[in-house]
Amino acid sequence: MGKRNMFAAGSMMILISMIAATGGFAAEWPQVLEQIKANQAKFATDVKDIKITQEMTTVTPDGNMAAMVTSLQKGKKFRNESTMDIPGMPEGMGPMKSTIIFDGKDTWMIASMMGKKKLPPKESLEQQKDKNWWDFVSDNAAITGKEKVNGRECYVVEILKQKDAPFTKIWLDEKNLVPMRMQSKGSKKETMITEFSDYKKVKGAWEMPYKITMSIDGKLVSTIVVKSLEVNKGIADEQFDAGKVQPEKSGFSMGNIMKEMMK
Repeated sequence: MGKRNMFAAGSMMILISMIAATGGFAAEWPQVLEQIKANQAKFATDVKDIKITQEMTTVTPDGNMAAMVTSLQKGKKFRNESTMDIPGMPEGMGPMKSTIIFDGKDTWMIASMMGKKKLPPKESLEQQKDKNWWDFVSDNAAITGKEKVNGRECYVVEILKQKDAPFTKIWLDEKNLVPMRMQSKGSKKETMITEFSDYKKVKGAWEMPYKITMSIDGKLVSTIVVKSLEVNKGIADEQFDAGKVQPEKSGFSMGNIMKEMMK
């Protein structure tokens, strides 16, 4: 299973960053970006923490892979816990469990077969970009037109002159500046599209998408559906302390699993 599928939960956690607020703004990208950041600051004031339970289905050559993911966010800290049923795994192994924690400084991955490790800076940023996408897009962008996405009129934002930008194009609802679609390029130059739909209000005027789909070169690879969402429940800071999480012991090593799957 490729790294993209292993960390698909990171893409799904983009839910937490999809915020909405009403208000007018000039249709020039630098001003729009300022408004997005102002919206986020207000959102952080109104919504102290979020807990989301999601169901993710990933398409693999061996069949669909199901996962349940619980996501916590408090400020910019986040914790994603996933339980995956992987096709073709040895009998008796059970689902694969993993936890990703960003403590505000470092990103950690904890899994039964891989242990605990701090992700290198590049991988850490990869995990963060979906949750705070506006921090990864500079003023070097332009609104180049309008298109409808899932019934909403959107500004089409082209990312320009930014080699390290995580996206090449973003479609933003022109009324409240929530992303409806994002486009990026994969490591093999493939076109990756993430779409957001079924937006619902979660507190006041703030809303989030309850469905996310991801496709690569036009082929659907994953679908995420929110099952429950709670805000301001007083999530404890210790939930984002990787030192308090230890990998579950497993009787299967990665080498043994590969041998079993090759039989």
